[in-house]
Amino acid sequence: HGAITSWNSAAESLYGYSADEMIGRRFTELVPDSERASVEATIAEAARGGSVINLPAVRRAKSGELLDIAKTVSPIRDAAGEIVGIATIDRDVREQRELERRLRDSERKYEDLYNNAPDMYMSVDTRSGRIVEHNETFRKVTGFGADEVLGIHALDLFAFEAQDEARQFLQKIRSGVPVNDVRLRILRKDGTPLDVTLSSTAVFDIDGSVIRTRSIMRDVTERRLAEEKMAEAAAMREQFLAMVSHELRSPLHAVNAALQIIDSATADESQRRRADAVVSRHTRHMARLVTDLPHS
Repeated sequence: HGAITSWNSAAESLYGYSADEMIGRRFTELVPDSERASVEATIAEAARGGSVINLPAVRRAKSGELLDIAKTVSPIRDAAGEIVGIATIDRDVREQRELERRLRDSERKYEDLYNNAPDMYMSVDTRSGRIVEHNETFRKVTGFGADEVLGIHALDLFAFEAQDEARQFLQKIRSGVPVNDVRLRILRKDGTPLDVTLSSTAVFDIDGSVIRTRSIMRDVTERRLAEEKMAEAAAMREQFLAMVSHELRSPLHAVNAALQIIDSATADESQRRRADAVVSRHTRHMARLVTDLPHS
């Protein structure tokens, strides 16, 4: 009739009930309403002579706490082979469930970090040269779908002018040599170019052979544009300074010559006046040049 006939010390420790409290009571008192249907199915299976091993279940302890357990159920037979009862073993799996939950959380966090990283991740099979793994950022940046990426040979990603460097990269990785911040140009699905830096290390099998890559590609388009602007600004600065130098050189020579006349003991008054006028004129000219210089 479902009455408990045996209750050991492990059951006392798990559920909080003593043997005196439980023997004679129905075991269904430990079963929450949500588990009743599962219990009936398990009893029916045991009644037919079957066994259930490590069935996940929930039971209620004396404290009211719901316990995660793994339940093993088998029939008890008398000397004639008739089923006269059911033996159950309840194993506390709360710690295991907590470890599993933490593992799932960790995997979700890793997956989120991997797929939503700012950089493109991919793994290339070094034997076939094909991409065997990639993250969502790779697809977002390149425009390829998941199925399309898995059919791509790694070299097909790179622009024509980057093919030689890309082959060298793949050869290095096949030799187990890491690659760091190599500037390359890849092509998106629509054919538009994208400047990237590529860093990669090798993954080895148990025999020490390289089987695939761990590769990171970083979009450096903004960096390239900034570098081009800086180079352009530097060139304009040099050009401007050359122009200013030229513009200042002529008046300086004139001023220098005029000052020599003014200081000359043989110069007459009219020569000194003309020289003084030259100094004044060219000094004003140089002052205007300096005033017009851009200020940082």
